[in-house]
Amino acid sequence: MTPPAYHEFGNQAKDIFNKHYRKDFHLKLCFNGKHSNKGLKCNQVISFNNLGLVKLDVKTKTPSGLAFNVSGSSNNETNKVLANVEANYTHDRYGLTMKEKWDCDNNLSAEISHRDKLIKGLTLGGRNSVTLDTKAHKGSIFVKCQGDLINLASDVEFTPSGTMVNGSAVIGAKEFLFGSQVSYDPSQKKLVKTNFSIGYNTIDYAVHGSLNEKNDFNGSIYHKVNESLESAVSVGWSADNASTKLALGCVYKLDNTSSLRAKINNNSNLSLGLSHKLRPGILVTMSSMFDLKNLHGGGHKIGLGIELNAT
Repeated sequence: MTPPAYHEFGNQAKDIFNKHYRKDFHLKLCFNGKHSNKGLKCNQVISFNNLGLVKLDVKTKTPSGLAFNVSGSSNNETNKVLANVEANYTHDRYGLTMKEKWDCDNNLSAEISHRDKLIKGLTLGGRNSVTLDTKAHKGSIFVKCQGDLINLASDVEFTPSGTMVNGSAVIGAKEFLFGSQVSYDPSQKKLVKTNFSIGYNTIDYAVHGSLNEKNDFNGSIYHKVNESLESAVSVGWSADNASTKLALGCVYKLDNTSSLRAKINNNSNLSLGLSHKLRPGILVTMSSMFDLKNLHGGGHKIGLGIELNAT
């Protein structure tokens, strides 16, 4: 089994603390249709929230593998509109993937990658972006290598301010994981970032610890108690200001259609969430956050999420 990438360390615990918690109203509509004459598939996502933001995502894909994603958002408070168009083409026979993106700020980016054809698990690629108004360029070349016991990734960034070399490696030995992430600045001839992580993963347990820049420690423990209950603990400590973070969270499946979530941190913030599948394709999520140190002073938050997905 291929070890996870470095940024995926502790994902089981992250899902306990982040998934299905909403601080705003969110309405998501998904529609998948197929036109018999052209064979096009279409997804539409419309989001509304009470912070004055409206979002729209439209996705189409042709039988040949060319996919388009048009997305936009409008902030009703600032009247600022953001939009972008993205094209993605994958040629499985030659292992090629090509992406191109253009946004309303006149930023144009392109990426091409080649995977699994030279050596199984090897990905080679490059990215380039340009701001058409200022003609400012930046780009990178990257390589990824995945095997049964190792996951390697490296890229070289080229920006107007200089060049940066980034790399990460994760080694798996049965249930144990060892990883490191570094960044090297050739102009200064020194490492500017050094991170280390260690993990232990099984079906029911996942333990993760990381040390960033020799100053910040973060760790998490995930435990699947049974088929209905999952729990997690997250801790953090910074040597710069001696600050400590602690959070406890759990997810309980009431049945096949409903789940209850709860989490609390050392700042006395208690969050609760309830997800219920009304029927296939309709999911309702309700959540709230209470400041236990100031119950009568306000500042509490509630949220509601509705997802409609007709496939």
